Amino acid sequence: MVPTNALQTPENIADILAQYGVRTGASAIDMEMDPTRFLSGNAALDEFIEGGLISGAVSEWGMPAGQGSREIALSFVGRATTSEMLVLWVNGQDGLEVYPPAWSARGVDLRFIRFVTANKPIELLKPIFLEPLFRLVVIDSPKHLSGEEWAFIARQARAMRVHVMVLQSFFLSGRRGNIWARLRINCKQRSNVACGDGWHLEAVRGTSRQPLNLPPLDM
Repeated sequence: MVPTNALQTPENIADILAQYGVRTGASAIDMEMDPTRFLSGNAALDEFIEGGLISGAVSEWGMPAGQGSREIALSFVGRATTSEMLVLWVNGQDGLEVYPPAWSARGVDLRFIRFVTANKPIELLKPIFLEPLFRLVVIDSPKHLSGEEWAFIARQARAMRVHVMVLQSFFLSGRRGNIWARLRINCKQRSNVACGDGWHLEAVRGTSRQPLNLPPLDM
């Protein structure tokens, strides 16, 4: 993992990264071809979420650990990085290490992704959410996000035209809904003789489509 203090960068980081061909948020926003939605590359999944993840919004995903459903998040990350957009992955799980070759094998261009471990992602990384540097931010297994922190994430995602994916280590409940997430989806592992391997996706909010049985993704 990259230590938190490694994210302390010069004020002109966007200019520095641009020299190496990295399309940061500030520069990408001005480009005519800048997408308004992030796609996974899987037609069924992109159709299920009604055309992709919207820039300037927040999505929340129920993904208990050990089920492999983070492959779904990686599909969006892979497409973003291969489009030379900078992605930040914030890990809230203690003791989890990143093995770069495994991420590369799943289609992630390691030049355009940054990792950080933070138990309190908003408190420690607040400056990141105040600059249009990263186009896609993934907050993986945050310990707890208060209503005020959710509001901050949603507000800054909208202002910076960033999409923030929050991956929860539990299934989401519609009874105690998060009002700040535009899209809320539970991802359950599916493994049996009748249906085959893959995941069962159910929308809690954001799409009226029927649940989706998704086979393993080709990364």
